[in-house]
Amino acid sequence: MRATNANNTYFGPFTVHLPNPSGISYGDSGGQVSLRLYNATPTVLTVSARMMASETPPDGQTKIVGSPPLLLQGALNASNLTYAFTALAATNALSWTLAPSGQPGSDAAVVLGVNRSALTASPGSLYAGILQFTDSLGMSEVDVPVSAQSAATTGLWVGSVSVSQVGSYLKTYATNSDGNLLTTNSGAYVVTSLDTNLGAVVTPYPLRLILHNDGTTARLLQRVYYGLRQETNIVVATTESVLDASHLNLARRICATQLPWSAANSPWIFSGSLVPGGVLQTTVTDAYYDQTSNPFLHTYHPDHNNLDPSFKKELLRGAQSYDITRQITLSVSPPGADFVSLTTANAGLSGAYAETITLAGFGDNQRTFNTAGSFSLTRISPVAALTTY
Repeated sequence: MRATNANNTYFGPFTVHLPNPSGISYGDSGGQVSLRLYNATPTVLTVSARMMASETPPDGQTKIVGSPPLLLQGALNASNLTYAFTALAATNALSWTLAPSGQPGSDAAVVLGVNRSALTASPGSLYAGILQFTDSLGMSEVDVPVSAQSAATTGLWVGSVSVSQVGSYLKTYATNSDGNLLTTNSGAYVVTSLDTNLGAVVTPYPLRLILHNDGTTARLLQRVYYGLRQETNIVVATTESVLDASHLNLARRICATQLPWSAANSPWIFSGSLVPGGVLQTTVTDAYYDQTSNPFLHTYHPDHNNLDPSFKKELLRGAQSYDITRQITLSVSPPGADFVSLTTANAGLSGAYAETITLAGFGDNQRTFNTAGSFSLTRISPVAALTTY
């Protein structure tokens, strides 16, 4: 505004500087937003904020299921390097006392996050409300629209496993008073105990993990192809032939070499759901005669090719190789009770990894080994369809 050829700026007692003047939108993946409060008066001023419910949307507009559960970042805990938080609500106003304008402490940085673990409505559901700022002079009210959407875990997830524990297979044998080993009538040593407890390894062993979730079922993959399909759309596929040959330089193939290769590249179906707190389990089998992937077979080694001396007849299971059954369990951790964990939930998943490996030989003879560790997953594509043709 201008009066008597002088420019004048009219303002309230405080200002709110937002990264986006139109409001705060977390979408389905955002977690944190920083804003700043400024005191524009020559006296001490208190600015308060509370989360208000949105009005009912007009007919034809997206239904709002509730107000976004906002969290205010608090102090850093030096013992575990996590941030505390305080929840915002209509009944829980938070306030900042600002020094007079131009003095140290006249502004305040505010970091607001959305508690993604509390967005429990179906994926894509809209949460919206008004973040209302007021001042202690009762002169100004700044209403900031805030929205967020429930995140989905659909799409392609890639990560790693760190195997840090392996089960023992240690037998303790009975001895007589002279310290000599006791035997049975058949000449076998007498076993008194068997230790199969997990123990830490010297160096954790890394494995790659590839999962695809279509929203209903999660699948474990040995390899996956990601790229453009016939110049139409991005696809996640189990075969390279689906991809546009003229754009293969932009496509990616991701492999997990610890899983058995097959021409069909059929995925293994997980039981359970890929969600924080969920438990997924699947079984991977590797036949004793599978030359392409069984680690006990070496195609051109006469002692490890599962063939008789004439190289014509297959040997029985257990002669040179074993059936391998791997029961894989992923226990997805719920988000931690700190600011960063709650506001970044679903952006990445992690948890405990366990695998039970059973080797089957002659007849009913078999032996089981256990391994354990941890895993982490990152969603690299939201494409919910897994193309298999």
